[in-house]
Amino acid sequence: MMSKLYEKARRKYRAFGLSVISDFVLDDFLPGEEAAEIEIVRGKVPDEIREPLKKNDFFQLSKREFLLKIDGVAKFLVSEGKRIVIEPCPEADNLKLNSYIYGTCFEVLLIQRGMLALHGSAVVIDGKCIIISGVSGAGKSTLALALREMGYPFLTDDVAFLSLSDDDTIWVCPGFPVHKLRRDSVETIGINMQSISQIYLNNQDKCVMRVKYGYQKAPVQLFALLELRSETCNQVSMTRLDGMQKLSVLFNHTFRGSFLSLLSMEVANFRKHVSIAGKIYVYRVIRPKNTFTLEKQIKLILQELKELTNVK
Repeated sequence: MMSKLYEKARRKYRAFGLSVISDFVLDDFLPGEEAAEIEIVRGKVPDEIREPLKKNDFFQLSKREFLLKIDGVAKFLVSEGKRIVIEPCPEADNLKLNSYIYGTCFEVLLIQRGMLALHGSAVVIDGKCIIISGVSGAGKSTLALALREMGYPFLTDDVAFLSLSDDDTIWVCPGFPVHKLRRDSVETIGINMQSISQIYLNNQDKCVMRVKYGYQKAPVQLFALLELRSETCNQVSMTRLDGMQKLSVLFNHTFRGSFLSLLSMEVANFRKHVSIAGKIYVYRVIRPKNTFTLEKQIKLILQELKELTNVK
């Protein structure tokens, strides 16, 4: 029997502010109504693409296409920011297939569309979007989850896609309503592990937690970027950055920067970085290693944001 994910559905969805039509059932996409801007189809995927700029055993990248091969899962072809063709393996696991659609495929597709992506989780505090960025293990997803548990809407996890409107307003697009978290982070916040829906890919320490409440479905204007760091220190600190420090943080946390270089998008993205840096606040939040300071981080962040709002 054909699995639920493989059924020919031709259903309409919405993701990252874009309308999608799909041959696949995509539970974590929002329902959609409009004419499709993106098509996800089941079909034959070639073994090679034309004129690849980079090629290895797992993927090939050209100016217009991205080919991804995952043994035991599928071959994926992402084209011109408009189309994803998927050729699943007969033994493909729904969870893994879903993960690559939601993850790498959509991430590359949005980059092809010219959207700027930052490593970070986004929440909405008093109507303003805050991106929490940082290296893997810094605690950005945990902080975002804790804020959502306090009633602050959640916008996206792990990767935040930015869209600039004609008047140069910076919008953060809603991602998928899921948190990707380490088991110890979930337990630290006090959430019952039985409420976690599934293990994420092959990493037994990382889980997928579906967001059932507190999810922001519409884009929100970006207000601030917080770079979260874990260092050897005694207390949580928060420092506002200016000038080149702001640009440096944006560059350091740009998602798939090597792809942008290969696609010759550096100049356009540099201009976007400069524009963004001039319009938002950027902070560095440092927390002590191996010490639970989540409550202190949140208190300091909320206090600073409240002061900014009062000043404005």
